[in-house]
Amino acid sequence: MSIVRVIARLPGLGRLALSLAAGLAIGAVCGPTAAAAQDTFSWSGFYIGGVAGYNWNDDLTSEYITATGAARGITFPYDPEGGSIGLKAGINFEAGSFVYGVEGDFERTNIKGTFIDRIENIGRGDDTYDWQASLRARMGISMDRFMVYGTGGVAVARIENKYTLVPFGISENFKDTHTGWTAGAGVDYAITDNLIAGLEYRFTKFEKFSNVSTVAFPGLTGTQEPTSNALRFSLSYKF
Repeated sequence: MSIVRVIARLPGLGRLALSLAAGLAIGAVCGPTAAAAQDTFSWSGFYIGGVAGYNWNDDLTSEYITATGAARGITFPYDPEGGSIGLKAGINFEAGSFVYGVEGDFERTNIKGTFIDRIENIGRGDDTYDWQASLRARMGISMDRFMVYGTGGVAVARIENKYTLVPFGISENFKDTHTGWTAGAGVDYAITDNLIAGLEYRFTKFEKFSNVSTVAFPGLTGTQEPTSNALRFSLSYKF
């Protein structure tokens, strides 16, 4: 007598066999889907990484008479640009496809610009950015291992200006830390569960500030309100 006939004559075993068969069938169909769901990438967690970029800044000096504050109607563009490299760190939280978090960065920069006074032909100005940093909120939408996001927050930079009275070789330096705001957008891609590559664009606007000359051009004040466009690439490790 075959095993099939024995099972058929024993109702209890028959029902058990059918249940086992159904369970195996469901597992065969649903197993890969469940495994795939478990393999979905999670953006939640702390990360740290390196960042490198290039900056195109719009920075010019407007001249004023120090004693009266009257504008001379003269502006000199530095047009500084250059590279930057540094570190960044942040933390993400994920709710469904919505990702939000906080990120900070610090970069050493090689951003420089120069103007030559072609009007009176006696002056020169040099503009140098020593470093820049930011602290920002980030909010984005994830598509498994891809995420697009917007970002915005506070920006800080160390800016040095040098005025030179060319005919006499007399120079005067001004160096200070200036704050402003920054905003932009980017895309991140999780190469592995821990390694994340990113590309980001940011616009930054710094506060207006003035340099009161007392050596190179006594009696004159230069006022600046720099802005920056920057494109950055990053590579981060998520813990």
